[in-house]
Amino acid sequence: MKKYLFLFAVYFNAIVLFAQEKPTEYPDFMGQELAAIEKNEKWHILEKATGDLNNDAKDDVAIVIESKEDFIEIRCKDCPTSLSKARILLVLFCENDTFKVHTQNNVFIPRSDEGGMSSMIEPELTIEANQLKVSQQYTRSNVSYRFELQENQFMILIAESNSVHAASGDTEHCVFDFTKSEIIITEGNISNEEEAYENEEEGKKEKTTVIKFDKKPKSLGEFGVMHEWEIAKYRYL
Repeated sequence: MKKYLFLFAVYFNAIVLFAQEKPTEYPDFMGQELAAIEKNEKWHILEKATGDLNNDAKDDVAIVIESKEDFIEIRCKDCPTSLSKARILLVLFCENDTFKVHTQNNVFIPRSDEGGMSSMIEPELTIEANQLKVSQQYTRSNVSYRFELQENQFMILIAESNSVHAASGDTEHCVFDFTKSEIIITEGNISNEEEAYENEEEGKKEKTTVIKFDKKPKSLGEFGVMHEWEIAKYRYL
């Protein structure tokens, strides 16, 4: 009995000490070259996209790097201390045939264990029409963000989210348009899509709502943890 009490005490003290640990500091990659990041033994590239982001007809690079060792993190204001592989989003411009980090965000990209029922989630990056798109897929939902370079900062233009309710089949598609300061919400049901094929008119049972908001666009560097920014009541990015 004393042995079990001793082990429990050791385990409890370990939890307390862990909770009191300070979060691990993120390295500063600003200005670093891609070649140096690729050789960094403490990080590996998880996702990569290439394309012109600053309209100079040269390919730039966006990458998500993941730490090889666990980081102590506090991922939100009310979140407990967690231990996970950190993920950092970096945008690099091509300067004299060398890619150098222009933008760094340490917290925006979800960690591998933050997908709820989805295990080991990974982000997706694409560069099209001088815009950077950051996407994240979950079990029954997804979200994407589009950023464009404005006055040397990548500003949010549009974000989209899709979700489906497991039991009812209800669907929701949201478009957060920062050029118009509005959210367009389209609600429907999976069964409606099937009916639409049979009868184009009767199958259209979707409901569309437009909500205005007064939030100013954020830069990529200013974004916090994904889904924590409240744009309107109960509407988060």
